[in-house]
Amino acid sequence: MDRWGSRGLSYILEEYHKSVDFAYIDGPTRTRGDENTQNFWISSSIIDLINSGCDLQFALTDHRYNNYIPYKDLIGDRYDISYIKKYRTIEIHKK
Repeated sequence: MDRWGSRGLSYILEEYHKSVDFAYIDGPTRTRGDENTQNFWISSSIIDLINSGCDLQFALTDHRYNNYIPYKDLIGDRYDISYIKKYRTIEIHKK
């Protein structure tokens, strides 16, 4: 599914928690395929969680630095998004 000008990968849940203190996103960071099938994928689980109405306090990604700009564009009005270069990760704090 094409979302936000990028492809989003997420878990499909029937119901999200109403409040989450800490979320950690881990998993593959590279797309697979050749020049005809490669797409820019973002981890949209955080976006889906927030947009479901969940009161997320803090999230951390594992080497998903390429999600920084989409996260800033999509949830930057509600969350502080920081890129931690040393760990190639993103911290997401509720404003």
